[in-house]
Amino acid sequence: MEQLCLDTPSQNTRVMPELRTYFEQIKRIPLLTAQEEQELGWAILNEGCPVARDRMVRSNLRLVVSIARNYIGRGLPTQDLIQAGNIGLLRAVSGFDPAMATRFSTYACWWIKQAIRRALLSAVQPIHVPTYMVVLLGRWKRAKENFEREFGREPTQLEVSIDMDVTLRKVQIIERASWALRAPSQASTNHEGQVIEIGDRVPDGREVPPANAIVRREQMRTVRHLLETIDVREAEILRLRFGLSGTAPLTLKQVAAEFGISRERVRQIVDEALLKLRVEVGCS
Repeated sequence: MEQLCLDTPSQNTRVMPELRTYFEQIKRIPLLTAQEEQELGWAILNEGCPVARDRMVRSNLRLVVSIARNYIGRGLPTQDLIQAGNIGLLRAVSGFDPAMATRFSTYACWWIKQAIRRALLSAVQPIHVPTYMVVLLGRWKRAKENFEREFGREPTQLEVSIDMDVTLRKVQIIERASWALRAPSQASTNHEGQVIEIGDRVPDGREVPPANAIVRREQMRTVRHLLETIDVREAEILRLRFGLSGTAPLTLKQVAAEFGISRERVRQIVDEALLKLRVEVGCS
């Protein structure tokens, strides 16, 4: 990951002392290599390791500041933008899958930007809409402005849909959203008077439910206990083959090289060991 600039943003004439101190502190935190990201990612995914999670978060705080700087002057102070971005970073750390073979920063950028945009929307708009609609509204507005400059008149919905490369139906939805944002707030609230956002009503299929995470951790504990009931060599082969020690799973070829045996022999040992585990739990 490239070194990120944490100098005072040009949009601000002054930086609060506590922010300046924060910038200096996170400058001293070492950035992660791609290999370190993979190792920490597997430890978080397989073990729920709090130490790995903390290191992954701290090492990417500079990324949040770098992204937050692009949103200064849009309705929130710098410290609030950074705080919102850090919330997105935490979610990215929880959802990162090292098997994707991509740098964590590439994955985290989307979550950080989403969190900042949602915070801005909550601060400056009376009605809460999904963040993807904010992006579409921006494109819609630019398409209309460009058309008016070029042709000297307001475009039709069809002309806007062609320019944006979206369906006419979607343009109509975007226009209704723009009217809603200009109208008096009619947002729903809960029994405590807090605004209920659309994102809070519609489940996110990408988010792993807490209950599932707990079940996964319990399953991993059970597997580790079962591995103690079989031959040490067999157990180690299973750990390497399926990434049960907080590391990336190895291929048959890699495991074979590790033990100096053939890939076919590794496959046989894996099958035999799994059979023993099934017998142990009464699944045979």
